[in-house]
Formats: sequence, C-alpha cells, structure tokens
Amino acid sequence: MNDQVKTEMQKLLKEIQSGAFAREWIAEARGGARRFAEFRRGAVEHPIEKVGAKLRAMMPWTEEGKAAKEHKPATKQSVRTGASAV
Repeated sequence: MNDQVKTEMQKLLKEIQSGAFAREWIAEARGGARRFAEFRRGAVEHPIEKVGAKLRAMMPWTEEGKAAKEHKPATKQSVRTGASAV
C-alpha cells in the first residue's frame, strides 16, 4: 500500500464517519440508483469475472461447478473407460 492509497482510504473513512457517505448513498437510492447500476454492470463485465466464472465451474463444491458437472458432455475417453468427465 502506497501513500496515495492510504490517503484515499483515510478520506473515505472520514466520509463514512461524518455521515457524508450515508447521505450520498441514500440520495443515490432515492434517485433510482443509476450510478450503482453502472458500477454493477462494470463489475460484471470486468475480465476478472470471466476468469472467475471459469474457475468456479471447475470447483465441484460451488453451484457453478455442480451445474457444469451436470451439463458436461461425456468425452471420448470417459465413454471408452467408463470414467467420469471431470
């Protein structure tokens, strides 16, 4: 963490402590949350989310992994040996 990050975090903490952040958030919500929707869209479309989705699909304990396993077609190898396609 460099000085610039530390300064920004201190600024945000002051906004939270003063109530400025809450007032801005309430105004945003009352105004239809347009900025929040933009932030959310940007987060969903971020390249790291695409990578994350692929990784979660490889994890059999996650919902994405369970769904991927259910819909994964059998491979030639699994058909020949009877092994699972994991």
